[in-house]
Amino acid sequence: MSGPLLMLYFERIDLLGHYPPEKDEAGQAAWDKIVNDIDKRIATGIAEAISRRDELAPLGPRRAAHFSWRAAAEATAAVYRELA
Repeated sequence: MSGPLLMLYFERIDLLGHYPPEKDEAGQAAWDKIVNDIDKRIATGIAEAISRRDELAPLGPRRAAHFSWRAAAEATAAVYRELA
């Protein structure tokens, strides 16, 4: 994993309050395996979605039709009211 994807991954870890292990040899090897496995799963998922584009593309607008800006605004306002 490299570049922006790696930065996003580490930002997510930071948001969760977790940090990479110390960089001793065994810890680094384990960390590299975890990061490489995640990278491979992401790449596999993207490749699968691309290969199924004709099948998946029409599903996006159908799924989006179940949501509205009004419902999102109302849900957000409800959270603010609850927290006030």
